[in-house]
Amino acid sequence: MNVLNPDEVAPLGGLDLNLLVILRVLLDESSVTRTAQLLGSTQPTISRVLTHLRGAFDDPLLVRQGRSMILTPFAESLRDPLAQALASVEGLRQLGDFNPQTHRRHFRVVLPDLLDFGTLARICERTADTQRVTLTIMGVEGDALRGLLTQEVDLVVTDRPFEHADLRARAVHPSSGWSLLVGNNHPSERALTLDEWLEAKHIQLVPGGNPSASGLLDRYLRAQGLRRRVSMHVSYLSALPTILASTDLVCTLPTPPAAFVANTGIRMHPHPLEHEIPASSIWVSWHSRFQRDAGHRWLRRLVVDCLEETLRSLASSLPRKPDTDS
Repeated sequence: MNVLNPDEVAPLGGLDLNLLVILRVLLDESSVTRTAQLLGSTQPTISRVLTHLRGAFDDPLLVRQGRSMILTPFAESLRDPLAQALASVEGLRQLGDFNPQTHRRHFRVVLPDLLDFGTLARICERTADTQRVTLTIMGVEGDALRGLLTQEVDLVVTDRPFEHADLRARAVHPSSGWSLLVGNNHPSERALTLDEWLEAKHIQLVPGGNPSASGLLDRYLRAQGLRRRVSMHVSYLSALPTILASTDLVCTLPTPPAAFVANTGIRMHPHPLEHEIPASSIWVSWHSRFQRDAGHRWLRRLVVDCLEETLRSLASSLPRKPDTDS
């Protein structure tokens, strides 16, 4: 195997990239004196650089005509390619930066409405002045996991992380417990007992549109040998207030979306299994390829911050539980 000797072969023929910056100014100004002034250098220094560049390109580059200097035809041909090359090099330096005010970027985010409960409104507020950044917010149509793996989707918000070696995830805090929503025609004005809850007619939210999909609550009930009676499935959160307002159905949800629905006037009670059902968590997942991408880091901070702000806001709006004497 032949190994290149750095003393024999130098990148760009040994030409310093900084000299190309000086060359660009020389080509723009056609003057050693003005180039020195613009770059804060001296005329002898720029003259020495011009001599070096003439040797590197084997062309005079600037020739005297009367009392001024003009570009040679070869120097004229360098102007546009040199400007493009220096712009590309500058772009390499800025790859680690992202400014949503100036960088153009389009992001695709899967955010089911069960995990929205006001978060999207906050995202819109935070991005109102980012004219060059656009967002596509999707529900759970299609395969979110496949979207992440094919990088057709930038970020997915779910109630549990995807288990795949190529994906990264982080939990959103705080996690939450569970609450019960009761239809306006339901006879009970108080919190339900476990037996009453099991015997009630349930409406179940299935964000993926698949009633057979197993959620955290159903997995817990199966493990305990408990069964409930589900009378209706709906695939989007916004349908619940209208349905609950005119029926005697009950609905179990993690507390944040339950509080969001309760703000429409639906009755909300503590769940009879609130201390037994595992806490509900929210996860944000992305492809590991974007782990260090500056724009993607901005997107992740935006979505996580808005989710956590919404969770804290909903938690603070809940009525305090009465203190009990020990």
